[in-house]
Amino acid sequence: MWHRGEWRARYRFHTVALPSGDQVDLAVPRWFLEELVEPAQYRDQWNELRYDWSGPEPVDITGPPPEGGWYVPLALVAAHTDGKACCLTEWAANRRQCWGNYKTPGDQELQMIERAVRLRDQAKQFNRPDEPMSQEALEDCRKVQFEKKQKYDEDRAYHYKMIVEGFMHTMGDLITSDDPTLHRWGKYHFLSGHSKSGLTLIK
Repeated sequence: MWHRGEWRARYRFHTVALPSGDQVDLAVPRWFLEELVEPAQYRDQWNELRYDWSGPEPVDITGPPPEGGWYVPLALVAAHTDGKACCLTEWAANRRQCWGNYKTPGDQELQMIERAVRLRDQAKQFNRPDEPMSQEALEDCRKVQFEKKQKYDEDRAYHYKMIVEGFMHTMGDLITSDDPTLHRWGKYHFLSGHSKSGLTLIK
């Protein structure tokens, strides 16, 4: 993985400083399940998000896109205590990930892989990840994206509407009235008769 301007071991457990000044990353002795993402799936977006342009000079935050494919972590194969209490304890004590105890991959991991393959094969449209998407698949993606954007806009409009209605309910009278007692004491001031100047109490 790309970390602070250099490639480092993804599952780094400890880093050893050598007398020469070099550093060696030690990986945790565990099995991991990973998914291969083909370059065609990530190369363009990777390059778009590669640099941070907020400072005086661009900062390379992701490094160059991997040319031979990018492996994405799916699952750690390890034995944990019931309810993963060991994970909570490790985070509370050391603020770091719990790696559990060593476990050989078995039926549980095979079932996980079989399910992932089954869901892939049952997809409505299946394109090889290293091939361009079909026009029909692209149209479906655009439709889904449009529906998500429309739902987001509707939710945001409703949110702002509730903010305005809440403000007008509590502060609307202060804006629309020239009554100084209302401005001074608020909407629920004493309702005895008074002049709008606020100086003479009307008996």
